[in-house]
Amino acid sequence: MQILIELDDELLRRLEKVAPGKSRRRSAFVRDAIQQALWALEEERTKRAHLEAPDAEAAPFDPGNWEPLPYGGFDPPATLESRARPPARGKRRAPSEPAKPAGKQAGRARKAGG
Repeated sequence: MQILIELDDELLRRLEKVAPGKSRRRSAFVRDAIQQALWALEEERTKRAHLEAPDAEAAPFDPGNWEPLPYGGFDPPATLESRARPPARGKRRAPSEPAKPAGKQAGRARKAGG
C-alpha cells in the first residue's frame, strides 16, 4: 500500500539530508520513523494505564528460593580433548631436515640439483 504525505519545506530539507529522494533508503527511513512513532504512542498508553491502575501489591521475591544452575546456565566449558588441534595433513619432516622450496622454484631446484 502506498500513502501520499505532504511535508513543509524545512522538514523536506532535513529529510533530504539523511535520506535523499533518489536513494532507496528514503522509504525504509520513513517506514522506520512511523514504526518508532507508533511504538512511542503504545509505550505512553501502557505507562499511563499502569499509573492509573497500579498493581495492588508487589510480587514477592525471595532469592533464597532460587537454585543456582550449573555453570551459571551456560554450556559447560570444553574439555582439553575437544580443544586439541586435529592432526596435520601430509608428511611431517624431521626438525633438522631443511624445508624444500615450493611451487615453480621446487621444479627448478629439482632440475638443477638432480
